[in-house]
Amino acid sequence: MESELIKSDFDLTSFNTLALPSRAQYFCKAIDQETLMQALLFAKHRGLAISIVASGSNVVLPEKISGLVINPGMQGIVRKGNRLRVAAGVLWDHLVRESIYTSGLFGLENLSGIPGTVGAAPIQNIGAYGIEVADRFKALSAIDLRTLEQHRFDTDTCQFGYRSSIFKKALTDQFIIIEVELALGSQPVPCLDYVELEQQVGPQKLQDYPRAIRDAVLQLRQQKLPDPRHRPNVGSFFKNPVISVSEYDALVAELGSIPGHSEGDTWKVSAAWLIDQLDFKGHRVGGAQVSNQHALVIENVGGASFSDILTLTREVQTAVQENYRIALEPEPVFFNPSRQI
Repeated sequence: MESELIKSDFDLTSFNTLALPSRAQYFCKAIDQETLMQALLFAKHRGLAISIVASGSNVVLPEKISGLVINPGMQGIVRKGNRLRVAAGVLWDHLVRESIYTSGLFGLENLSGIPGTVGAAPIQNIGAYGIEVADRFKALSAIDLRTLEQHRFDTDTCQFGYRSSIFKKALTDQFIIIEVELALGSQPVPCLDYVELEQQVGPQKLQDYPRAIRDAVLQLRQQKLPDPRHRPNVGSFFKNPVISVSEYDALVAELGSIPGHSEGDTWKVSAAWLIDQLDFKGHRVGGAQVSNQHALVIENVGGASFSDILTLTREVQTAVQENYRIALEPEPVFFNPSRQI
């Protein structure tokens, strides 16, 4: 079946920033909630599995995906006092820019330049330079893919953690987010916990906060990370591992030093450093390669497949586990190959 609403055998190559070749059995771009509900009913009546692919900046797609792939394209930003209600399809960095320059609200500056959509942000609890979405989050609305009922989730029910939420745990693949509400500030309060950000901004530029923060973050990201438009990638590929104090002390005793910072009774260590120490930069499997620019990035350097990315991921994980006794967890979602046509 193919119609204005539902497309069949749809090419998803341009819908993932790794530019992996992938096709959906059925595809729908849901530009509003009415279109979304029609698509969900289409899948429900035919017993089709439902997958959500937004901007594709945090996914690794297989060659074929069975069932219906929905691309949330809902748009709109509504201000009520110091809160913004934002449709799921709005690009995250567009929201950050609008919050500063149009709404005059502050608090998202440190999250500038992060790819992806607003709907995906709380799922991953995206974060950078000392700020996470959870710090600015108020609530979200989402539709249960089984019952098609709409639910509201507040901060507690989202169960936010480091690059995680309930939507990556107990409720994986069970909801589609349609709107996110954020609580921001009318007065700027700079967060310069990271030394490199503080140095990039400089004390004289704080008079123009938060624009100075945004500009500095964008510059740092550009310096560190390869542009996915030229070197297809999903940004940081592995989470920074969190280990116990005793594990950290044992590694320091063995290695002399290891970059990280204390979080109470745990330490968060640099995944990039671990990978870099094992000389993985430039290491390649098929068309997949650990970036020469940043050890935390895996790129499609030409003709990479799902299998190439998966194999390279496992090679890095195995090496880090064997050398440091640390398990690395990928940030992007690997779509299950068993769901292929």
